Amino acid sequence: MRTRASLVIEHATLTAAAVTQALDVAPTRSYERGDPVLPGSSVREHSYWVIDSGLADAGDDLESHLAALLARIAPRHDQVLELSAAGYRMSWLCFVSAADGQGRVRLSPEFLSQIADLPVGLGFDIYAITHQPD
Repeated sequence: MRTRASLVIEHATLTAAAVTQALDVAPTRSYERGDPVLPGSSVREHSYWVIDSGLADAGDDLESHLAALLARIAPRHDQVLELSAAGYRMSWLCFVSAADGQGRVRLSPEFLSQIADLPVGLGFDIYAITHQPD
């Protein structure tokens, strides 16, 4: 099993640059509304600001990824509340891939209470990695 996590902040009209300024944190990647999705293709309809946990694959320890993100954002609690009040949508985005679709991820009650203190949703992208015979 492989896991990773990111904090995603997006808005339909306000900018990703404003998130960087408010949080004083450089994003792993960001896009502004109107930026092309790919060169010569359609444009993005929302600004998009994201930081990744920065951790290597942690097996089934998703909580370590989320804890690394929380450690960077929790000191900016008031700024996160202001962004939420301005209409920014925020999510802890968790990626889980499991061989043949089998596995589980657990988050402790103590950790869940910590992340519940912020107006940030929790989303999961789950992938089953199937092995093809040789």
